Amino acid sequence: MDSIGKEIGVKAGDMSPWYKVDRNTLKRLGANGMLRWVYSSSIYSMLKKVYPEHKWVPWMFRKIPSNVIGDVEVLKECLEYIESAKEVLSFTSSFLSFTLISSFPDYATRRLV
Repeated sequence: MDSIGKEIGVKAGDMSPWYKVDRNTLKRLGANGMLRWVYSSSIYSMLKKVYPEHKWVPWMFRKIPSNVIGDVEVLKECLEYIESAKEVLSFTSSFLSFTLISSFPDYATRRLV
């Protein structure tokens, strides 16, 4: 799997290219049989087994793995992730709004508000 990882752009410490890979890519790179027969066509299951030291995040894949959809722990982790991302986005949005308005001259600000 390491050779396929290199083909898709995996580098030391960065497994993120695996989240973008699809079955067609794996088929083209010669892993279709293994994916299909050993891992029931689940890229998530395959990666968890091949790279158990990595914390795979199911909702980051192109398609959420069907075997985790009903998993309460995965759902909880996903909601916590969304909550933390929402706080960051909220702060960024507030900061950008403040920066945008404060960078306009006074007359432009009155027209925007």
